[in-house]
Amino acid sequence: MVDENYFHVCLCTDNNYAQHCAVTLCSLFENNHEHKFVIHILTNSLDKDYRIELENLAYRYNAQIFIYNVNSELLNGCQYRIKRPLSEAAYYRVLLASILPANINKVLYLDCDIVVLGNINDLFSLEIDNYPVAAVQEPVEICDDHRNQLSIPYGESYFNSGVLLINLKYWRDYDCQSALLEFSKRERHVYCHDQDALNYVFKTKWYRLPPKWNKSNTATMELIDFYHILDKREYIYDARIIHYIDEPKPWYKIYGTRYRKKYDKYLKLSGWKINSKIQVKNRIVLYKRVFISRFKGLLYSIGLLSM
Repeated sequence: MVDENYFHVCLCTDNNYAQHCAVTLCSLFENNHEHKFVIHILTNSLDKDYRIELENLAYRYNAQIFIYNVNSELLNGCQYRIKRPLSEAAYYRVLLASILPANINKVLYLDCDIVVLGNINDLFSLEIDNYPVAAVQEPVEICDDHRNQLSIPYGESYFNSGVLLINLKYWRDYDCQSALLEFSKRERHVYCHDQDALNYVFKTKWYRLPPKWNKSNTATMELIDFYHILDKREYIYDARIIHYIDEPKPWYKIYGTRYRKKYDKYLKLSGWKINSKIQVKNRIVLYKRVFISRFKGLLYSIGLLSM
């Protein structure tokens, strides 16, 4: 029997993103004191110290937390981008229906590069019995080749998988995991890993959320498709979730990073103590990546480099 007073929330992480996972959780707890949470962490390579830190954070806010070791063999054959591939943790969410207990019918999935800014009760209150997922439209249009690969009809939208309200009962009833894994392992030009698998399997079937539930750190207003002026107003003044989709990420400590102070606020409140050598090494690599990206952008703007 599931206690309906609890909100089930899932995140996927590894050592590299453990700190950011803590920030996401802290921001969720701080802005939702009136709710009780059960946190589900999917991982395959999380050191003991990181586990203890995340568990202590959850206990501090009276939340339950469960950490699952994912069977990576299920993901053998999954395809990755050649340039900037993600870790296997990107595909963990396609296994949610078989990993989480069968009596959990609905879960909120959050990427670890997210800060929750407000109450999420309205999101959990949605009835999505006839939908596999509820999500926000991706702010950037996909190209024709990408659309054709996913068989998404022209005029239909493509969603971002960083914030997903998932109907686990639907996934189990229709064996969605098998379909998601089949596409994930299909030989193809990989654009967006698990996000493409989810969009392929659930095209035209997903519930569209207002943009305030997944506000990009870089998307300009012109890229957002608002249905109503009130949606636009809420996106500007009452966004509930900030998603650091694009670089630079706030933890790079680069001057001018949008919404960096919000990340820093919850990092401090989380009490995170571990300074990962892996994170320091990755930060150096990412600094170089950001510099190269900005330099190329400059060359494009002055006509010295073509697309």
